[in-house]
Amino acid sequence: MRPGPASAPVRQAPAQATARPQPAPRPAPVAETRQELVATWPEGWQKLFARTRPGKVAWTYYGLGHDLCGQANKARSKKLSELIAYLAMPRGTHTFWPIGLPALDEDGNTILAIDREIFWQGLQLLNARMLIIMGSPAARAVGIQGPISPTMPMRPINGMLTLLTWDIDDLDNEDHFSRTRNYLRQTLTPLVC
Repeated sequence: MRPGPASAPVRQAPAQATARPQPAPRPAPVAETRQELVATWPEGWQKLFARTRPGKVAWTYYGLGHDLCGQANKARSKKLSELIAYLAMPRGTHTFWPIGLPALDEDGNTILAIDREIFWQGLQLLNARMLIIMGSPAARAVGIQGPISPTMPMRPINGMLTLLTWDIDDLDNEDHFSRTRNYLRQTLTPLVC
């Protein structure tokens, strides 16, 4: 009996690379273009956006809207400047975007009028990839649920890595300031530089 035709050697298919988890997609703007979207915002937000530089790392804290709209707190500004200088990131890394802007209530008192939708849209349009939220009042205002504590591990929110620190007004406490700056340097340096 003659042997049949030789069969071709069986080759094993290459192993499929395991897919890396991808961040959740960011919500798409409703308007077709950046200008159309910004044009739907109230005038105060439009003016602020026009003078805000894009950056990979966005910062927010509860009083930032006041600080950016003519009611700056010099002590906060100084602490934030010290913190950013310590981080020594490349120019253009940082941007600042508030969760709300000052407004008058029915009694004529200045309050912070929070707008989460504009907050998240603005971060997207500013090309932020990471968000630093300073303090639990700001964290709650942006919509973070559950336990909140300073220097807790990063977590993605709306497709953006988010870091929580002490409130900027608590950074007068040297221990909080030192721990915040070390946490941010250790976390940001490998991701940004």
